[in-house]
Amino acid sequence: SLNRNLTRQSAALLRRFVLETIHEEDPDAKVSPEDLGGSRTEIDDPTIKEICKSLKKIGDELNRNAELQHVIETVPLENIRDVLYKVAEGILVTDGLNWGRIVTFLYFAGKLVSKALKKLKAMIQPIINWSLDLIQTRVIPWIEQQGGWEMIFAYFGTPTWQTFAVFSAGLVTGILAILKLT
Repeated sequence: SLNRNLTRQSAALLRRFVLETIHEEDPDAKVSPEDLGGSRTEIDDPTIKEICKSLKKIGDELNRNAELQHVIETVPLENIRDVLYKVAEGILVTDGLNWGRIVTFLYFAGKLVSKALKKLKAMIQPIINWSLDLIQTRVIPWIEQQGGWEMIFAYFGTPTWQTFAVFSAGLVTGILAILKLT
């Protein structure tokens, strides 16, 4: 079914995106698709590569956001699940979901895995599983409505995509700032 296919595709995309995010930060990082519960074959699928390239365009915008980088740095690994779910609740909203928000979530998950890789390896797989869980419930229905992940290619033809990325980064920064106060 389309949904099962989307689930498989989403898992491969998350893993590829996370790996690329980590290797960008640290080219020598010892992490494989298998460490993230996947396989080299699934992430090397040409469609996955192409879609991921588009997702990374938004990721690059987020990389330039110093404030976002700072709040991600300060996320404590102890209650990482709560943080991930709070961020998902704040940005993966049913009415108003868009590509910028989705990529911002993938980016955030990637940064958390990257952090876990340095400090708490046992957390890597749980972070991936929680992220997939959130994608399954909050993202896939929207992706299905759009007509699949491939529709992101059309998104980059629109003049507003950068605005969305910047806006989503602002949302995450806000959510994490509030979490820090509580």
